[in-house]
Formats: sequence, C-alpha cells, structure tokens
Amino acid sequence: MKLFQIILRCFRYPNRSPGSAQLGQMAIFVALIFQVLFVLFAMVVNVGLLVHHKINLQNSVDLAAYYGAMKQAEMLNTMAHVNYQLRQSWKLLVWRYRVIGMSGDTVVNPYDWGNQSFRVETDEVPGGLSVNNQQYYDLPAFCIGYLPFAETPKNQSLCKTISNLARTELFKPPGVSGIFPGIEILKQLDDRISQALDKAFDSVSYVGAVNYMKLADFIISYKLDVHVRKSLLLRLMKKFSESDTDFFDIDGESSRQGAFKTLQKNLTGPNKDGLKEADFQYLNGLGIEACSSRGVGDTEPAKWAKEIKIAPVFRYSDFQVDGNAFETKAQTMDVLPFHTSNAPPVSADVQQQIQSRSQVLAIDFDDANFLFAFTLGFEKNPWCMAYVGVSAKTTPAIPFSPFGNITLEARAFAKPFGGRFGPWYRDQWGPGDVETK
Repeated sequence: MKLFQIILRCFRYPNRSPGSAQLGQMAIFVALIFQVLFVLFAMVVNVGLLVHHKINLQNSVDLAAYYGAMKQAEMLNTMAHVNYQLRQSWKLLVWRYRVIGMSGDTVVNPYDWGNQSFRVETDEVPGGLSVNNQQYYDLPAFCIGYLPFAETPKNQSLCKTISNLARTELFKPPGVSGIFPGIEILKQLDDRISQALDKAFDSVSYVGAVNYMKLADFIISYKLDVHVRKSLLLRLMKKFSESDTDFFDIDGESSRQGAFKTLQKNLTGPNKDGLKEADFQYLNGLGIEACSSRGVGDTEPAKWAKEIKIAPVFRYSDFQVDGNAFETKAQTMDVLPFHTSNAPPVSADVQQQIQSRSQVLAIDFDDANFLFAFTLGFEKNPWCMAYVGVSAKTTPAIPFSPFGNITLEARAFAKPFGGRFGPWYRDQWGPGDVETK
C-alpha cells in the first residue's frame, strides 16, 4: 500500500524539490520488477505446459504399449488353442487305439466290467494276468473285429481273447465214407462242419484285414488333421515373430500401425502436431534375432518354440490259417494282413483298399520337417520373452519459451496379460538357453 502511495505522489507532484525527486526513481525500479515478474510468470506457464505435455506423452506411450501387448496376447491365445488341438488330436488317436481297439478283448480291455469304469483313468494293469497279457496291455495289438464294427456272429469274436496270441485249433470234418445205416445223416453233418469251417476261415481272413484298414484310417485321419493344424500354427508363428519392429495381429493388421494410431489419439494437440512417425519406435520381443522366425523354413517353428516329436509304434491283430487252426499275430503297420495275398484271400475290393492305405502310410511322414509327423504340439522357450516396447519423441509448440521448442521423449514396455502358449515338457531350460534343442 505504501509503495502505491509513493507512486501516486511521483505522478501528482512532478516539480517537487530535488530532495523529494528521489521518489521518481522508484517508478523505474518498479517497472523493472514488473518485467522480472512477467518473465517469471511466463517461465511458470512454460514449465507447466512442458510438464503437462510430458505427462500426456508418457501416458499415451503407455497406452500404445498396452495395445501391442493386448495384440500379442490375442495371437498367443490363438496359437495356444491350435496347439491344444494338436495334443487333443493325439489323445483321440490314443483313445481309438487303446479303448476301441481293445474293447473286444474281455481280459485286458481298459474297461473294468466289475467296477463299471475305465482302468485308463488310474493307469492300472488288470490283476491276475499272465506275463504275455501284461506285455500286451503295455503294447496292445489293435483289434476291432467285433460288433458293431464288423459283422461277426453274435456270440463269437476273434478279439475276445486276442491278448493270448495263441494258436486256436478248429474241429475237423469227420470224413464220412462207406455204406452203413445213418450214413446220410453223417454226410449232412460233414457238410455242415465243412461249411462252418469255411465261414470260420473267411471270418479269420476278413477280421485281420478290417483291423488293418480301420487302424490305418485312424492314423491317416490323425495325420491329415495334424497337417492342417500344424500348417496354421507354423504360419501364425512366422507372421508373429519374423520382425522385431512389428508383427501381424489376428486380423492380419500391423500391430505397429495400431499402436501408432493409439498413441496419436491420446496425445494433446501440440504433442500430436509435433509428432513425426519416424520418431516412433516399436519393439516386438519375440522378433529379436535369437527368438525370431527369420531364416526358418515354412515347415519349422519359430526359434522361440520347440516341437514335441514322438515316434509311436502301432500294432494290429492278424490271423494266419495253418491247416485246421489259425494263429494270432500282432503285426506292425508296415506288414500287410496275411490274407491279402494268401489263402483264403480277401476280396479284390478289400485288397485294393488295403493297398491304397498302405501306400499312404508308406510315405515318409516321420521326417523331422514334415507336417504329417506325429507330435504332441509345441512348447515355448521361457528365455524368449513376449513383450512390446514403445518409444516416441514429440516437439510441442509452447508459448513464452525463451529457448525455443523442446523435444520430449517417453518409452514404455508391456507384457501380454494372459497369452499362455502351452505346456512344457522339458525338465529345465538352462539360463539363456534360447536355442531350441
């Protein structure tokens, strides 16, 4: 208040004495103070705007990183679903082989008739079995020649005690000759027995062929299913990690462009005007050289994934006629049914079906790089981390800036929430073991 009064006096009495004229010097001093105060006020406004734009830039970069991590999670979840289906395809084949292929055996089949449950749930071998039965339980021979899969007599099935792998003697016709009372009845009996033997041998030859064809169908359908799913999964892997600066999302769009648009939409006007796309950096964690899919063939997974390959052995039950007996044999799938070319032979149509299936199975499906190979799916290398990195620079126009416009920079990293790829089968991964083995 006193300062204000002195200023008024200076303007009210300009012609005062020399001693009182000293009051005019305060006007100049106050004018200088106002300039300093204005500069300080401008600097406060300048710093405030600068901090505001910096916070906005950091928040926008965070949102862009979250966007990229979300797209990573979507891709990983999609690949995990396909990977899960690969394992389910293998489980279906095993179920068909061990359950359907053993249900005709009333001794070692997986179903416990007494407890009305499946033994495979507890993986228990039925008690009281012979050594041969236990070995058969560990590596059964597929036998599906029972109702409703094959038209066999209601009370007879060649798969009933297949695990014994025994030689079965059949009765012989009496061979009636001579003339004596009742000879016609014996001749009729001899004819009936011969007819029964012919049917038995036809059944034996037919069931072995059915076992081979049905098991071949199951294996071929599995391989076709695996081929489709594995092809899709490998293509997704390739598009997901072939670059360390971008990856394609589930819709086939560039995740980098999506993150850049997210950044732009959340920036203030001055930040947006001062942003250049060249100053926007995007990092895909699974696209770095040691974990990427660069240099990887179309039938191989990315470096961050490892295939769990298996080499199963399949056997089917075949029956070989020897005189008036037949022997049960457990044949591997590279051996055709005995009656394909031996007496009593199966029909020409069945022979053709067996040959066509054998040609498909003979293809080298077990090649390490072939899409038809048996697999349990893929596992992710834990040392290859899935994450997204985003950095951006902007030069917002700020009023009252004595040093010109200042360039702001912010960066952020985000990991996908969710995005579990699949189970691990290796006991451990060594530190930094990014190379899949």
